[in-house]
Amino acid sequence: MNTKTSSNTNIQVFYHILEMQQDIERIHDLEVMLHRQQITKLDYTSILDIKNVRHRLQKIYARIMIVSYMHKAFPNSEVCYTHGNLGEPLIFGPGNMQVSVSHSNNIVAVAFSQVDIGLDIEEPTRLLPGVFSNYTKYEKNDVLNSNDIVYEFMRLWTCKEALLKKEKVGLKHGLQNSEIKILDTRTAINYRGTIKTIIYSQKIENYCLSLALDYDFASQDIIISKYI
Repeated sequence: MNTKTSSNTNIQVFYHILEMQQDIERIHDLEVMLHRQQITKLDYTSILDIKNVRHRLQKIYARIMIVSYMHKAFPNSEVCYTHGNLGEPLIFGPGNMQVSVSHSNNIVAVAFSQVDIGLDIEEPTRLLPGVFSNYTKYEKNDVLNSNDIVYEFMRLWTCKEALLKKEKVGLKHGLQNSEIKILDTRTAINYRGTIKTIIYSQKIENYCLSLALDYDFASQDIIISKYI
């Protein structure tokens, strides 16, 4: 794993590009994690029940990256991964580490921070009319006036999803409850009437990745690495 851990770094993101032929090897890795009590038996069986190879690998690689990072950051410590009622990742281990997971098609990404964080990654392939209709007038104008309409549409989508993940409220609260506003050169979200969240977006391997946090941060505080 190609990682860099620093006490001065607030946010670390790792991503991996899936290869379908790795399925059997990764199932073995899952069995090892279960044997070491790094994942629960329920988590293990639920992943094996997934018939779609891509979806199964997305789940497995998320756990591999989480467990691997935690053991590098906190050597000789016990770590166990599970998830909450909304499917949000939970880590039982040292450091009060917060984690957010996202995947889209052939990419999986995981973000780590000492504070609440939300991560979303999507492949900008087309504008979805049903989703776009829920965007605010301000957001629609931003998308339609951009140089890349599809990418900007998806960037705003990932910003909203990252926010909802950070708030741990799920999509049931509706993406229309959050409006994206650009403040200075940063993207902030007006969530239920108050500007409260700072968003960082970046293009990764032709995917759009967005992070949501409750405090402002410098871009050098974010380290994005490819998991190999």
